Amino acid sequence: MSEFRVVTAAEVEPSRLDEFLCGAYGPTKGEFLRRYGAWWHCGDENRLVVVRGDEIAGYCAVIPTRCRIDGETHPAVWWVDLIVLPEFRGRGLQHLLDERLRAWGDLKLGFPNPLAARLHLRHGWGVREDFRTLLLPIRPRGARIVRSAHGTKGALLQLGAVVLSPAAYLLRRRLSRYQPSSARAVESPDPQALAAIFERHGPRTVATTHRDAAFIRWRYLDAPYRAELTFYVGGPAGDPTLALISRSMGSPSGTIVRVLDLFGDLDDRAGLRDIVLLALGDAARYGAIQVSVLAALPRLRSFFRALGFLFGSKARFCWHSHSHDLLQRLQQKDCHFSYADSDNDAAD
Repeated sequence: MSEFRVVTAAEVEPSRLDEFLCGAYGPTKGEFLRRYGAWWHCGDENRLVVVRGDEIAGYCAVIPTRCRIDGETHPAVWWVDLIVLPEFRGRGLQHLLDERLRAWGDLKLGFPNPLAARLHLRHGWGVREDFRTLLLPIRPRGARIVRSAHGTKGALLQLGAVVLSPAAYLLRRRLSRYQPSSARAVESPDPQALAAIFERHGPRTVATTHRDAAFIRWRYLDAPYRAELTFYVGGPAGDPTLALISRSMGSPSGTIVRVLDLFGDLDDRAGLRDIVLLALGDAARYGAIQVSVLAALPRLRSFFRALGFLFGSKARFCWHSHSHDLLQRLQQKDCHFSYADSDNDAAD
């Protein structure tokens, strides 16, 4: 173990780190981390590299954040991208990274895959499996879930897409003609104004990212894909109560849209419907093949399903704290997180 050291990305020769990242994560994500890793993690000091001499054996990173629970704000980090090369596994390198991670505060968050979720449970993390990623197939035959499936499942999905196509055509027409009551797109959003929506109308009990002006500026306005984002607000002109941010991305089969973030008065059912339908209408007019959303709150899941988000997949959430109170509160509370949290939207 003494032969291995944990250093920051700033202490590693850039070309060697770039080569490691592309090999470990593939060219798409590796290139994203090469170009934007320092922005994404709020500085290279938040990216950890395990080295042995000139060799890179492992890597992980954190995204600093603040979590809001019962009106209180808690410093936290999203722990992401942990990888140890196969030839170095079984040597305690994850323990080395765990020790370094403890220096980043008492609350650690993540969206683990099934294997990582089981490992987290063994190490005292809380794990929930009640989040869902939901999908609206605006053009079912082009939807990613249909095009990427193979075998019997693929055949069934393709058949289902054909069956759904006439209904999807009618849905596109209805959405593209939607006229909002108060929701509107904002071309030049003011981060202070968006933060005010969260502060005045955001949740007082559920766990969520604290969306202040600094977060909004970093996460959206400074994003390398800023041109792909559309900002919407809903409610009275002088006091908007809802905000929605969508991202439109190209894919081999067409444009896909994500509801990247949604916050404000989520109990205002009419206002919520108005702002979401406006965003869906824009997606239909722009020729999108699908729209997806990460729906953690039960009432949001039922809301989006009622709008036609028929497909879904499980999304896991995990957290760790030495505070028993925080562990319990995140287990018991409804949690409102979105694609904008962690690294859900990093490299697509």
